[in-house]
Amino acid sequence: MPVKTRVDAADRLDAPFGEGLSMSWEKKFGEPIRLKTGRELKTLPDARAQILRMEGWVRGSRWEYAIELLLKAAETGRKADVQDAWAQVARALFAEGLIARS
Repeated sequence: MPVKTRVDAADRLDAPFGEGLSMSWEKKFGEPIRLKTGRELKTLPDARAQILRMEGWVRGSRWEYAIELLLKAAETGRKADVQDAWAQVARALFAEGLIARS
């Protein structure tokens, strides 16, 4: 069995909230991300939970980048970082066909 030599972004996202880091997970997005299911992602924890629910098929660089930006937003709490995370999560969900059309 291969030994994992690094912790990937999804593993870091799956860690308990704030484990080993000072994180500000309660930040809200400027605008919700509306999914086809009717669900709205309004906060960093909403986006985190959605990504973790999709665990089996969240693959590829767009998701890796979305997770990295989500973690950065939680770590810094900066408005610009939260906006960057929102945009990339929305792009990744759109690419998967999960975003509701307005």
